[in-house]
Amino acid sequence: MATPTSTTPINPSNPEMRSHLLSHYSTLLSTFSTSPSKFKILTSLPHISPTSTTPPPPPPKTLYVLDSSFNPPTLAHLHIARTALLQDNLPPSPTTRKHILLLLATTNADKKDPTPASFPQRLCMLRLLAEELISEFPSKPSEQAAGSARLTVDIGVTKQPYFIDKSISILEEGASYNQDTEQVHLLGYDTLVP
Repeated sequence: MATPTSTTPINPSNPEMRSHLLSHYSTLLSTFSTSPSKFKILTSLPHISPTSTTPPPPPPKTLYVLDSSFNPPTLAHLHIARTALLQDNLPPSPTTRKHILLLLATTNADKKDPTPASFPQRLCMLRLLAEELISEFPSKPSEQAAGSARLTVDIGVTKQPYFIDKSISILEEGASYNQDTEQVHLLGYDTLVP
């Protein structure tokens, strides 16, 4: 079997692929935890290889941020993300593509215990959630040929426990975003009413 990459779709029934991705995310988390960075994008989907004549896409105008402990990712998380993306009435184009960040905090303000799922396990499950979102907002062949996507899903991690600090670290350390990118934080009821 070919070694899966961070852009290969996950086959949940393939134990070799699950093991590889678990190891992949464990390594990325270990590197992140010992770095001075407060925020890092670990995976960006879909992976579209730009051609030599295609400039990199501009930063998104709006970044939807779904920040959760994802222990585990649920249908409610999928529904929150899907609803926000469907409410965004901007037609997709290279400058108005939809962009969502699935953000896992390794330090949580209100949940101290990382069980039952480890952080690498949660990242593997987030990868499945990201793939589901991508499948619901497929890019047209012309968009893929132009090196753009209708929806980009980033999977990121942060060491920051509070929303304001997370927002600042996304702005300062998120290379795909800039000062003009509006962050829209998506919240579940359990976050609003503890």
